[in-house]
Amino acid sequence: MLLSMDINKLNEIMRKEGYLTYNPNISQYMDKMVERARHIINHTNVHPYNMKHIRKLFSKLIGKKVDESFRLFPPYILILV
Repeated sequence: MLLSMDINKLNEIMRKEGYLTYNPNISQYMDKMVERARHIINHTNVHPYNMKHIRKLFSKLIGKKVDESFRLFPPYILILV
């Protein structure tokens, strides 16, 4: 049975271990987060919004508010290595 994973639990594992080993809970959570990031990025690239809306979407992507001086000019891509 898979346990619930969230960003706080993942960050705690990274703080304690310094790296990630295979764990079905972590893998499932990371897959979900990558899919979420792709959705936000595709949404931003397809719809020509003003900078205020782009900041809102990017804040959602990274999980914290970005400063008013933040600028992002789509299209942009997500490269996962």
